[in-house]
Amino acid sequence: NGYGATEATSIITILPHVSKDSGNNVGKVVACGEIKIVDDKGCEVKKGKPGELWIKGPMVTPGYWNNNKDNKDFFEDGYWKSGDIGYCNEDGYHYVLDRKSHLIKRGDHQIFSVKIESLLKEIDGIMEAALVPYSCKEMGQRTNVIVYKGQNKITKKQITEYLSNELEDYQMPDKITFSRKRLPRNGNGKILKSELTK
Repeated sequence: NGYGATEATSIITILPHVSKDSGNNVGKVVACGEIKIVDDKGCEVKKGKPGELWIKGPMVTPGYWNNNKDNKDFFEDGYWKSGDIGYCNEDGYHYVLDRKSHLIKRGDHQIFSVKIESLLKEIDGIMEAALVPYSCKEMGQRTNVIVYKGQNKITKKQITEYLSNELEDYQMPDKITFSRKRLPRNGNGKILKSELTK
């Protein structure tokens, strides 16, 4: 595993081949790089606590071409604000949990869609899956798993039973929706969640 971005022009972290940990673990920062993990106010959080990844180093672009607004919004003190949520453990390994824009706030809980989507990919019969929010007066947001299964035979009950063994109650999807066609993607192959929440 590794972690990179167009704005960084090369990898930012890499997971050593000797590590047995995988999943959302993207490894340690490269020697010339630096990652600061901050809260919504831009204050650095403690080890193990999730926050936005701010990235610094010679590989990071100094800014966007002729775009003063985005330069002001996404760059600060030499750091580029990635928009990714993650944390760093005591051993210096970084874990990417989700895009900041994809974070779902269900009542008092924060739900990271990447974790649930990764579990869904382990279920035989599921070809594509995305976790998206929908509005709720009581909770603010609730969650809907949109699944494309093609011609595979899998039921909502099977999905629920599998997830219930892996997730806390508040993380369990409120709805499961089967899509008749493949999920929409952009030119880079990423699922367009904005199209799924319409």
